[in-house]
Amino acid sequence: FSPDFIRVLFVSLSEGEKKLKALYDSIGSLLASKGVGFDGNDYTPHVTIARAKYLKDKTSIIKFVERYKTYDFGSFTVGNVKLKESVLGSSGPAYTDLYSKALMP
Repeated sequence: FSPDFIRVLFVSLSEGEKKLKALYDSIGSLLASKGVGFDGNDYTPHVTIARAKYLKDKTSIIKFVERYKTYDFGSFTVGNVKLKESVLGSSGPAYTDLYSKALMP
């Protein structure tokens, strides 16, 4: 999320951003009320494209991001939402589905 320390390459979302932030806040409040740890950091609605442990050449990634900075990747309909736990380890992130909810039949 910073060009100085690149670990995640993502596409931010513009349409529905306020709704996604409100959903994030609601889920956070619900988790906190149930005693589940929730860091409450600022949330940027996004789709993760890639993760990196170490980049030899940040310049090429930054040029790529600049080239596609305003590119419209299209839209999609979300049919299922999953609450995931992400634990970063030495071999990369490990994901566990904590909850899943179908939004459409």
